[in-house]
Amino acid sequence: MFSLFGSKAHLSLTVDGSQFLPGDVVKAHLEVKIDKDIDVRGATISLVRANRYQYRYTSTNSEGDDTTASRWKTDEVPAASLPIGEPGKWPKGEISRDFELAVPADALGSSAGQITGISWLVRARLDISGRDASTESPIRVLAVKHRFASWGDGEVSTSGVDDCALEFINLSTSLLRPGESIRGGLRLTPTKSFKAGEIHAELARLERVPQGEGNRRLTPLVTGSLGRDVQLTAGEPQELAFELTLPADASPTFAAPQSNLHWLLRGVVHRGMLHHDPTISKEVVVFNAGAAEDVGDKENPAA
Repeated sequence: MFSLFGSKAHLSLTVDGSQFLPGDVVKAHLEVKIDKDIDVRGATISLVRANRYQYRYTSTNSEGDDTTASRWKTDEVPAASLPIGEPGKWPKGEISRDFELAVPADALGSSAGQITGISWLVRARLDISGRDASTESPIRVLAVKHRFASWGDGEVSTSGVDDCALEFINLSTSLLRPGESIRGGLRLTPTKSFKAGEIHAELARLERVPQGEGNRRLTPLVTGSLGRDVQLTAGEPQELAFELTLPADASPTFAAPQSNLHWLLRGVVHRGMLHHDPTISKEVVVFNAGAAEDVGDKENPAA
């Protein structure tokens, strides 16, 4: 629990549990200690989704020169809200109440990247004259498999493949929990003979923030070498097997109004500085709810 104390009222918030599935009910207990009579303009307890992101913007200095900088911003959306009590004069004393707040069925899972993330919290707040009183407690919402599962069926993209066509073959899955592995092969079909310095497969996190000048961060987190100094001969395909394991702390896939986080399976053929590296990319979807997600098993979720 994280508390902020007002000068006239003190709030203490306890949440039953720390992680939840979409559709679950969050049970919270709130205690309010009022030092002296207060005028309350509003009093609410809310389940809040926060989307934090870093966006880039351009500004012009006094000399007319443009510069590009970055700034952090957090957009908060109340997903559920209940009144703590009616507005008006609240007398000195103590209040103890229980609340139930429903996590939306389509809730985004908690997730954290380098330039964007999703977090959830329960916040109680009294709007009073002088200094407001508030307290909040973070919770974790698990990402369920079906929320973005269709993204794993998207098209494969390639670049720099004029001299060597690339194809993923025999992929074991396009849906992954943290700590799970994806297996498959990379088929290379050269149309021109050349030696590749290295060929590798990787799992990379892609974060995008379209606001302002836009911001994009591609971070390879798992890389597996498929060979070094590989001679590729025109018209002779090669198939290279790989197995990549997602990090145990991998952040789930999400798409929010101001930012999104994706995972890509990529194959890269390194040709050297004078050539474009042939590259193939396919989206995989990361979620972290357990196998019993449909019955709300929060005791033993896949971490």
